[in-house]
Amino acid sequence: MSTTAKTWLERIHALPIDRTLRIMNVCGGHERSITLAGLRGALPKQIELIPGPGCPVCVCPEEDVYQAIQLALHEDITLVAFGDMLRVPVNVGKGEIRSLEQAKAAGAD
Repeated sequence: MSTTAKTWLERIHALPIDRTLRIMNVCGGHERSITLAGLRGALPKQIELIPGPGCPVCVCPEEDVYQAIQLALHEDITLVAFGDMLRVPVNVGKGEIRSLEQAKAAGAD
């Protein structure tokens, strides 16, 4: 364990926690890291790490991504999205725009 990790764990254990704290992570990658590192066992018993429903990018329905692409293609709309969301493809006809990344390349803002 690195000195930095040890210092942070000591600080966390020193906190005056008088009730159970439940912290939910929403990313599958983060959950994997938490599990592999054994973080749950290293934290005080009052801190409960709960695996969440998954990353918003991973659990977003395809029809929502499709609608976002359609919105982005309108010249009067600027769509803001998380970086990974730009690459999520949808099933559309050949030659149609399949992702927000492709929409951006086609001139969408």
